[in-house]
Amino acid sequence: MHSRYICMNRRRLLQVCSGLTASAFAGCSNRFGSTEMDEHTTWGNSGDVQTIPEYDATHHPIVSDTQKLEQLTHEATNRARIAHSREPLSYDSELADIARLHSRDMANHDFFGHENQNGELHVSRLQKYGYNSTVVYENLYSLISPEFDYSLETLAQMAVDWWLDSPSHRRALLKEHNTEEGIGVYVTDEPRIYWTAELSKYDVDRQTPTQ
Repeated sequence: MHSRYICMNRRRLLQVCSGLTASAFAGCSNRFGSTEMDEHTTWGNSGDVQTIPEYDATHHPIVSDTQKLEQLTHEATNRARIAHSREPLSYDSELADIARLHSRDMANHDFFGHENQNGELHVSRLQKYGYNSTVVYENLYSLISPEFDYSLETLAQMAVDWWLDSPSHRRALLKEHNTEEGIGVYVTDEPRIYWTAELSKYDVDRQTPTQ
């Protein structure tokens, strides 16, 4: 979407999350939706690592800079964590690249959830692209037909506020052991904005450091 990165070959067991999803819509002209991959750990082998595909950034007047919106959402996440006596998260560009792919998939294939059109949950997607960590959480958010006068700062805060207002999303966002995050935003012509946030515990055995 914005930057291109190559996954390193990290083939080790991955403990990740799978489980419940939840969605909600506000009863007004703007519809809001959010889901979170709840905590439930499983073990699996990452298999053959693939290169993260490249794709171009989306362009829509309502979001002048998707990369800036991603960064602002990350900053809003850290403000929330600091306000709740949690350590701020570092930003991992590899996690962000994988998150962007899922946001694009949701937009292009008209679905909203953790499982993509190939039946892959984020467990499989992260493994496929070589991201191995002890625990990973995934938060999703979608905003349909937002007001054109919303600033990027407002849009970012709306996503984080929604996650904070949902008990399961809040748990993922405020987990004490999480140390890094990657956020991927995709915007359609409708317009509809998709957020995917991957929150993870840094693994010292990974072959590349946190960006």
